[in-house]
Amino acid sequence: MENQSNSKGNSKDSSAVQSNNKDSKDSKGNSKDSPKSNSIVQSSIRDNPKDNSIVQSSSKGNPKDNPKDNPIADKSFDFAVRIVKFSKWLRQEHKEYELASQVLRSGTSIGANIAEAQYAQSKPDFISKMHIALKEASETAYWLRLIVAAGIVSSEDMKSLDAKSLGMKSLQNDASEITKILASIVKTSKESM
Repeated sequence: MENQSNSKGNSKDSSAVQSNNKDSKDSKGNSKDSPKSNSIVQSSIRDNPKDNSIVQSSSKGNPKDNPKDNPIADKSFDFAVRIVKFSKWLRQEHKEYELASQVLRSGTSIGANIAEAQYAQSKPDFISKMHIALKEASETAYWLRLIVAAGIVSSEDMKSLDAKSLGMKSLQNDASEITKILASIVKTSKESM
């Protein structure tokens, strides 16, 4: 709030920067990115670890720096890579553009929402992002099931896809497993609020 009163004599650009940065200050006026702010987060984790479990998990840095720390992020990323390849195959081999687009959007959105949840601003924000990822995983499972049920992927195609590690059964199983893991994360997170 102090930034707005001091910005009257400054240019438009600096007041815009200042007003955009007002949300990045903690209650004592320190930047949330500053080392002082980081120590505040760490001390609050020590003082009350149950309430800050989300902050603790998201303050580890980039999940890809230590992939063993976040198996659901890694699993969803690997799944997204396979979905991209599968979608490309559907377009090239079957000229199936609409279903390929649908499965591509939902299948890659899972990991994107999980990645975003790792840096959630609060526990409700974390739960919201993980719930969106859960809905996207469920939607992806639906599209994969529809592609098989509609006969778009033949038994011969399935053998070809298995050879490329893009097997329909494997994709369907992974979508189901990711859905179950995310449902468990959402449920546990809600219960601990």
